[in-house]
Amino acid sequence: MNTKEFLKYDITIRNMYYGQCDDSYELLKSLKGKGRVKQYAVTNGTKAAQDKKLNKSGLIDILDDVFI
Repeated sequence: MNTKEFLKYDITIRNMYYGQCDDSYELLKSLKGKGRVKQYAVTNGTKAAQDKKLNKSGLIDILDDVFI
């Protein structure tokens, strides 16, 4: 993949839809700070794409750490 193709791909995945199922956000939020449960996101996506999705979803505020 050349640079131009990668940049096009990167912009596409940054703007892709992300979604949450039912009450998953509320469940994860309720576990935050309970002490026994640590929550992490692990992804092989680009940092720019994942940062945007995590911030937009609100998950960044309830995760203990993110590994991109």
